[in-house]
Parts: sequence; C-alpha cells; structure tokens
Amino acid sequence: MDPQGGRAAPPHRPGTDGRPISGHAVSATTRAREKVLPLKHRLQLFFFLVFFLPGLLSVAYSLTLLAQTARNFSDSVRTRGTIVRYDKQNKRRLGQRFCPVVTFQHGAGNYQFTDAWCNKSVQDAPPGTAVAVIFKASDPSVASIDEFMALYGKSLFVGVIGAPFLLLGGALLVRVRVR
Repeated sequence: MDPQGGRAAPPHRPGTDGRPISGHAVSATTRAREKVLPLKHRLQLFFFLVFFLPGLLSVAYSLTLLAQTARNFSDSVRTRGTIVRYDKQNKRRLGQRFCPVVTFQHGAGNYQFTDAWCNKSVQDAPPGTAVAVIFKASDPSVASIDEFMALYGKSLFVGVIGAPFLLLGGALLVRVRVR
C-alpha cells in the first residue's frame, strides 16, 4: 500500500526507473557463466583435446605424407645409382646427420639428389656403393633411395605415434559418454 494514497504501488518494470535494461541481462549472463560444466563434459573435453584431437591430426598428417609419396612416385622408374659422398647436416635438436648424395643416369642426363631420410651409414654404405633409386619419370629431379624406410619411414613414424592417441582418446570419449 502507498502510505499517502492507500493504493498499491505498481510492480517495478525494468527500464522505468532510469537504469538500463541490459543491467538485468548482464546479471543473468553472469549467473549463467558461473555454472560449471558437469564432470562428465569436462572429462570429455579433456580427452578430446589431449588425446583424440592430436591423434586425429597426426594420423591425418601421416596419411597426407603417404599420399604425397604415392603421388610423387605414381609414374616411377627404378634404376641403380651410386653414393658419391655424404653431406653433413646440422639439426638443432637432432644433432649431426650424414645424408648420402646419390647420382644416377636417366636418358642422356646425370641426376643427383640428397636422400632426405638419411638412414644410410657411412660404414655400411661408403661412397661408391650402388643403391636402388626410384624417381619420377616425368621429373627425374624427384628421386629417392628405393627402400621402404626411405619412402615411407616418415609417414610410418608419425602414424605410429598418432594412432595410440587417437584410439585411446576415442575409447575414453566413448567410455565417459556411456556412463
């Protein structure tokens, strides 16, 4: 009741007393943000970000490397080449590596490349050693030593590291989802 007139005071309506209406919405938003995700959803998010997503990305990168190798050597030609020397490469985190420089003939030209995998050792294959070479017929400058690890080693390495993360993350996501 109004003390002066005896009538009931009208109910308060937001925005009629000079305060902005958004002040009320902000407090509701603040209350909504204060609500914490349930433990189940926090665990799912954690397993997704820490295990599943990195595993998925590394397996996808591994498959991309595999496809790139297959594309590079789809019209491949195999021949014999010779290791002429070893180039010393300094890698900041890997230390020093010695990568074989291989020369081979195709048609009327001589071609030379440095093996990127660097898995040959100077003791096992000294300069002058014959090696199998695979190269792209349309572009002989795209070449590699014709061995499984030289062609697919990087892809295999990345995939072997990523697959357990992908599988573990997927299993944990499913397990948390079921419970």
